[in-house]
Amino acid sequence: MTPNPALHYLALPWSWSIKFDAESNCWLATIRELPDFFAAGKTAGEAAGNAREALLSHLQGYLNGGIEVPMPVNRGQSRGTSGVEETRELVTAAT
Repeated sequence: MTPNPALHYLALPWSWSIKFDAESNCWLATIRELPDFFAAGKTAGEAAGNAREALLSHLQGYLNGGIEVPMPVNRGQSRGTSGVEETRELVTAAT
């Protein structure tokens, strides 16, 4: 079985943010380096859970379309407002 190349990118230290959006009345997970990416949920945990699958699909879309995947702003650190541990959980759950 050939490994999924999107998993390499999934494991990078993206700049995650999970915040409540009052206008939408839901929690939104975003990544600073991927301005066209977001996932939503009724709770922060649900948004994070939805983000796992959404990011993998998003990255696969980049790769399938021949689009260069942007690299994290700071490759040595996770600077997401949801924290390093939550980012690791997102990555671990998707692999």
